[in-house]
Amino acid sequence: MTKPEYEKNNNNLKPETKVCDLGINGIMNPCCVKNKNNPECHIKPSLLDHTKRLTRSNSLQMTKEHDAYKKIEMKILGVSGMAPSKYDISRRYRLKGLAAVKNEQDGLNDVIKMRKNWLKKWYIPPSPRKDCYSCDANSRNHNARIDILTQSVDDYENVINENVINENTSKVKTTIDNIGRPKLNITRKNNHIDIIDPVTRRQKLVAMLAKRQMTQKYRRKVSSNNKTSSNKNRTPSNKNRTPSNTNRNTIK
Repeated sequence: MTKPEYEKNNNNLKPETKVCDLGINGIMNPCCVKNKNNPECHIKPSLLDHTKRLTRSNSLQMTKEHDAYKKIEMKILGVSGMAPSKYDISRRYRLKGLAAVKNEQDGLNDVIKMRKNWLKKWYIPPSPRKDCYSCDANSRNHNARIDILTQSVDDYENVINENVINENTSKVKTTIDNIGRPKLNITRKNNHIDIIDPVTRRQKLVAMLAKRQMTQKYRRKVSSNNKTSSNKNRTPSNKNRTPSNTNRNTIK
């Protein structure tokens, strides 16, 4: 027995009603019942013909625009359509690099804009009575999908920023290690006692060593100057002594 025949022979059986899940806001019934009205009752009436359906040209155009943003979405998210976690985005960053991940983020932004424009063009605008953006005749929640993609774009942004900061920090650390850390006064207090952290300790040791080397270099320079001066002073003294010896020899 087919399903329609089963339902026909069981008048007490209520037809299944699909609803839209609104998360913490509960559920929502479709904005219109397509079996009672028409399958495209969530479409703007001005776009429907006398049979309350889209004209062929409008139907083709609507499908074309829908498939355009779904194609981009599928390329980024895959067939499942599940938004990647931050861990997955970080993994893509390590494997593909910044440019590829940034392209994915830009692609999701394009999908969001295209979907919003698509809803605005074809769907009945939301009102206090019904909201076809949140639950259309086919029980599709377009607003929820847009929210999911928006959150994913934010996750991409956070991962990109974190990785860029880490890379820049690593570059700065490498540069500092190559040229030597500048002398800084970084201390922290613990129970009112100054405690020097390892970085500051290393900086102070480097400064002390540099100071010692400069002192030794200065002392060597001063010692060398003193020796030179002493030698200069001895030369005239010897010259003066020579005639004196000669005179003594002459007297003798």
